[in-house]
Amino acid sequence: MWPTDEYEFINAKVHGMRSRLRETDRLTALLNCSGLTDLLQTLCPGRRQAFMDDVAIERSLMEQLFEDLAQIRQHMNGPSRALIETILLRRTVENGKVVIQFWRQQKQGEPPPGEIEDYLVRDPNAPPPAVKDLLAAGSLPELFARLRLQEALPDLPEQMAPVFERYERDGVLFYVFAALDRAYYDLLWQRVQDLRRGDRRVAVRIVGLEMDIASIFTALRLRFTYGLPTEDTVPLLSAHGRLLQMDTLDRMCRAEDAEGLVQQLPAEYRTLFERADGNLGDCERLFWDHLCRVANRTFYGNQFDIGVVVGYAALRKIEFMNLARVIQGFRYELPANDIRRELIPLAT
Repeated sequence: MWPTDEYEFINAKVHGMRSRLRETDRLTALLNCSGLTDLLQTLCPGRRQAFMDDVAIERSLMEQLFEDLAQIRQHMNGPSRALIETILLRRTVENGKVVIQFWRQQKQGEPPPGEIEDYLVRDPNAPPPAVKDLLAAGSLPELFARLRLQEALPDLPEQMAPVFERYERDGVLFYVFAALDRAYYDLLWQRVQDLRRGDRRVAVRIVGLEMDIASIFTALRLRFTYGLPTEDTVPLLSAHGRLLQMDTLDRMCRAEDAEGLVQQLPAEYRTLFERADGNLGDCERLFWDHLCRVANRTFYGNQFDIGVVVGYAALRKIEFMNLARVIQGFRYELPANDIRRELIPLAT
């Protein structure tokens, strides 16, 4: 029997963290900044201007997100702690993608966007990766072996063999990233299943919904942007989720066009596509807004179980997505109204 999670303490702590999220007025107020420098100083007032740029601030915000989740983890035990540790594993997965992108650019003789260290999210409890050794890998399988991602994602080696062959043939990194995401989500789902029954039911609302979102938009891109056949697409999707299981995913991927794929979705998800009127970007925002609403209801309705933690984690992720979109909008000097349309409302 695992020690009881300190949910009374966790509840108070996470509510304090939730109150600091930039949402509604605090989020849109950022659009009144006079320019990128003013925005970055507003987001990170303690940073000296000489050490401030948009990439560094975006990385700093992501590091703070993971640090906040790590603070919650220390008050959790057993399966619930393992779930939060797996959510934190996302940092390793995303850093792996950064290394793979820089490695590919180097192999193709393309100039990198900057120093790779500027794009890696640092873990204060782990040594920095040996970047030079990683980038010296002669092939993608060798790079994966050096990244040692299989130690964190045990199902990864089996899933990657056909992906390596496809990458050698087509040179598309999205296949590789989709396989990484599937391995991550499969592990995350297993951690959800390890929870006690009440916590498991609550966690599926949010974790399962995020997995459904990932499967839907990954399937759309693999099938109709990259033209991947059904039999190659389905293995790159997690067979688990809140409403989507393997039989539905198979029917989705057998559709002849995007509209046909949408028709195979549960009614709850089809309605979101109908509201977006065929615009994929608008539809993704509607799905994340849907997740945000579910996360808020879970956060406020489940004060003394895993719901307060997974609800906060989802809201924190959406806050980061919004801040990244604001930074990118200022980077490209977009009008404030154009940036505002790209934001996901952190609705209650």
